[in-house]
Amino acid sequence: MALPVLPKKIRRTVIFLVALLIAIYALHETSSYFSESSFNNSSNKVTNPRFLVDTPLCKIPYIDPFDITLKYLVRKTDKWICPVEKGLTYQTGKEISINWTIARSMNVIGGVKYCTFTPLYRPNYTPTHNNYLRFLAESAPFHSSVTVNEEFVKTTCYDGNEKNIYNNFHAFIQRNASMDSVYKERFLKHVIRDKITEKLNIMMIGMDSVSRLSFIRQMVETKKFLDETMGAFDMSGYNKVADNTFINIVPMTMGKFVSEMPWDESKSAVPFDDFKFIWNNFSESGYRTFYAEDAPEISIFDFLKAGFKTPPSDHFNRPMSIAMELKQDLWTNNHHCFQDRLETDIVLQYLLDFVETYQHEPHFAFTFITRLSHDDVNSAGAADEPYYKFFKILHERDLIRNTVIFFYSDHGMRFGKIRETYIGKLEERLPFMYVVVPKWLTESYPFIKSNLQINQHRLTTPFDVYETLLDILQFNGKKPNSESETRGISWFREVPIQRSCDGAGILPHWCTCLHHEKLQTTDEVVLKASVVLLSEILKEIEPYFDICETLTLYKVIEATRLVESDEVLRFLATKTSTTDQRHIFGSKTKTLEDIQVVIETVPGNALFEATVRFSTMYNSFKVVGDVSRINIYGHQSDCIEVFKLKKYCQCKDSIK
Repeated sequence: MALPVLPKKIRRTVIFLVALLIAIYALHETSSYFSESSFNNSSNKVTNPRFLVDTPLCKIPYIDPFDITLKYLVRKTDKWICPVEKGLTYQTGKEISINWTIARSMNVIGGVKYCTFTPLYRPNYTPTHNNYLRFLAESAPFHSSVTVNEEFVKTTCYDGNEKNIYNNFHAFIQRNASMDSVYKERFLKHVIRDKITEKLNIMMIGMDSVSRLSFIRQMVETKKFLDETMGAFDMSGYNKVADNTFINIVPMTMGKFVSEMPWDESKSAVPFDDFKFIWNNFSESGYRTFYAEDAPEISIFDFLKAGFKTPPSDHFNRPMSIAMELKQDLWTNNHHCFQDRLETDIVLQYLLDFVETYQHEPHFAFTFITRLSHDDVNSAGAADEPYYKFFKILHERDLIRNTVIFFYSDHGMRFGKIRETYIGKLEERLPFMYVVVPKWLTESYPFIKSNLQINQHRLTTPFDVYETLLDILQFNGKKPNSESETRGISWFREVPIQRSCDGAGILPHWCTCLHHEKLQTTDEVVLKASVVLLSEILKEIEPYFDICETLTLYKVIEATRLVESDEVLRFLATKTSTTDQRHIFGSKTKTLEDIQVVIETVPGNALFEATVRFSTMYNSFKVVGDVSRINIYGHQSDCIEVFKLKKYCQCKDSIK
């Protein structure tokens, strides 16, 4: 039966209503992610809802993690599901077993006959080089289970024709019993020498490129568990002090800038064995130590560097990590899954085994996981379930009764579209940092809890982490002096209310305490600052003009003046009495202006951001701190080997 024809006016009305409904539905779908989360959680509340940090010399603005300007840039990412359902070999305790259910389902000639394992070897105390790896002799065949006495092994399974049909890798924490007495003696001396009252373990777990806001958006289950079950302290004013991973981790683990180690790229062939990192302090004091990363080609101390000749810790996963990389055909899901397991899970399981093995002895663990969260602002969502399960197991098995946990990132996302927004600028500079302290410790020593609660909303840095680690190592139960105004301040002490970026060792380019006052890109001061920035870049790559293009200024994308609060400009001193604390202010003073500019250069359309300091007294300009490349350079710089120049170099052969 033919449908009746509607009058033209009614048809137009119907079409309009349908289009409106579709638009409303689309808007709902794109914005539902932004309305599904509320932030009534006490850990997100601040004294002044406008600021995360609201002190006389630092005001870090509060930003809604689901701000409407981010609608088309962020989304919740689901977990990675590895395509291989179950592995043919699996480990339980110190044993490897064959999964015969899987074996019988495999369509191979003559079926699965047997498996073997091959130990991976790198000497613990003999210097070699950072990529050293040797496969030892293959074991005798096993048909069910076999006990393993080595730290890392490769398993191989064979079919009826003796053909290799399966490989996998397994890691075990193998106690070196010959060192037991050595560590006991070290720890006893440490307790007597430093009058130690509590034995506290350390667990440092790092994720690459995750801002605090991104953590709130993506790591929903993990955050909820940290807040509600583990009582974690959210250090909302945690500000990075340098550009990338390496130069933010060194302040955290040495208490120094990289230049103060001293180290620069001229020493890229010099291993790091002779530098004293925080894990060395703990090892010397009788702690068993652990160091693990994923993605060995871009590891913190190995990417364009020489790494360690001797393993930096008692347990060090680099040999297995390298061996896994050699099996490129066994990786899936954008190099996140190795056979049936997520790479992140493999590292976290190794850490879990370490904690279980040494749960009754002092231990220190440093872990940094890069690959899962490094490349995309939304990718951290895939890590939510692995970390949630990891912390849940630690808690349920009561493995962290005496452990202080630092769960953190080195910085936020440094590239991509979000980095070109105002919120993205803040996110890059404000990585997440959570501290978990045993409940009994805060009950026995109330000053720890009260100081951490205060410090959650103070300006803090990686330098503070180092000082906190030292305080934990030397913990004697006494309330530490809080009057320190050194660059790094332990979080067991109160971070002074008058702290500024300058006092904390944060250059203006990275400081989030500053107010950004928008400038016209055609202003004379902006154009001069942009030219100075370009000149600085050209000066860096001038020795390589034979392979790198001579960049020219295409346009000034944006410019802001970094302005301290009025209190900062007028602050003179703080007077404290037992009952009151007063801040003394004078006349506003300013002879220097920091101009942050973003420029686009050609050829290559690179986007560079830097802070240029303008001296009103001398009418001079100077780039201060790092220059950031805020869009991805990809293969544009393949022709140059000097890492720090890759962000500047537009290879001549890449534009032919």
